[in-house]
Amino acid sequence: MPHTPRRGRSAGRAAATLTLIVCLVLTASTSLVHAAPRTKTCAHISGCSASVSSPPALVGGGGGGPGAQPPPPTPTSHLAVAVAPAPKSVRVARRTSGELMTNAERGRRIRCGGYRLTAPTTFQWQLEPTAAASAASSGSGVFRTVLYVTYEVTERITDTTAAGVHFCLGADFRFRTLSGRRAPVRRLPDGTRGHVGLLPPCPQPLPPLGSTKKPCVEPITTVKDPGSATGVDVILTARVPVAVAAATVRGAGDSGGGDPWGGG
Repeated sequence: MPHTPRRGRSAGRAAATLTLIVCLVLTASTSLVHAAPRTKTCAHISGCSASVSSPPALVGGGGGGPGAQPPPPTPTSHLAVAVAPAPKSVRVARRTSGELMTNAERGRRIRCGGYRLTAPTTFQWQLEPTAAASAASSGSGVFRTVLYVTYEVTERITDTTAAGVHFCLGADFRFRTLSGRRAPVRRLPDGTRGHVGLLPPCPQPLPPLGSTKKPCVEPITTVKDPGSATGVDVILTARVPVAVAAATVRGAGDSGGGDPWGGG
């Protein structure tokens, strides 16, 4: 996919635009490094998954004189997204194909107020389903269906600790933040206006994915990693439920999903 997908323009859908997990403020540079988007083709939407890693670090100028200590390593991260349809979407998901895109953007970031992003990359993901032929038809020959899905977004962050780590979400729908208030309106990486804020914790015990009603983050964990400067990798898992519309016009697929973004 040669470009970063933008939000679909079709009406009558609730789409998600998210800016995911962990991000750091970057120094100004005229040559930002971008990673190529990764797209996974899905024969069935249920269980579809895709992943992407942080792009290479920007090359900075040398600093410090003889004997100067090298700067601490910048945290890097790997994002994996899986789609879990809600129970009422499972049957249609079995006969719906599509594509799940993930992308890592260093030049376009979301920012959660009062929170310093931990990792240097904002991630984007988007599900583009193709409607089933058996979906309800309108008089114009356009077949439409709506999939109620939960994105399970897992980010593995290297060279940091779990202290103070949160999930920053940017979406084109309203949601409650960690503070309990509504996420404030902010500019999203694609230039549109949406809502950005830190996610609250998920209910305990964790409900089934398909029954998740509001965006939330699961308990943060760590795994040992001898290659990490801290000896561990931090595992962040967020649940983001959305309604994704799809349309088929004379057999041609039409993207109906939003562009989720996230950073931690």
